Amino acid sequence: MDENLQQAYEDCLTVIAGSRDPNHQVARYAYLSRVLRMLAADRDRLSSGFRAAVLDRLRETILQESHLATAPLVRRWAEEAFGDLGRPAP
Repeated sequence: MDENLQQAYEDCLTVIAGSRDPNHQVARYAYLSRVLRMLAADRDRLSSGFRAAVLDRLRETILQESHLATAPLVRRWAEEAFGDLGRPAP
């Protein structure tokens, strides 16, 4: 798997988490959604262990049912990105 790509995703998620005030949920969720879309497209280039770690991380934010109820594309991207992991996708 592409370790450089995985590190780029990790760096991106770290920047998003640290660059937004906790009260700016809309902006943070918008950026996380974009990362999820890219991750779904790159899933074959990323290890399943890495994707499982990202899934756990995103469950605390954009993969909460309250957000998914209003963001059907995010649900679809999550299924594309994580559906093969043998763990319940959102």
